[in-house]
Amino acid sequence: MDDPKKPSNDPTIWEAMGIAWDLLISIVVTATLFGLIGVYGDRWLGTKYVVKIASFALMIVVGYRVILIKGRKIAKRLNELSAPDRQTKAPQHEHPPTG
Repeated sequence: MDDPKKPSNDPTIWEAMGIAWDLLISIVVTATLFGLIGVYGDRWLGTKYVVKIASFALMIVVGYRVILIKGRKIAKRLNELSAPDRQTKAPQHEHPPTG
């Protein structure tokens, strides 16, 4: 019987953790980058919140795009993992003899 305290050697668990960390880092980096652009852009231009709002809107668009691209890669990877049990070509159907 498996010991629940012992770490699993199942590669799918580690792959899932890698995907989660990859998404987390992407979100944090995007938010931090555009947050800093907003803060320092407002200081540089002498405005209170104009660059922050523009930066926030751009962060939403870019962050959504990054997550969408990573989601497609994840879906492709999952498709590849489940592909060995599928046929690569469309099945050939035999037609019944006409007569």
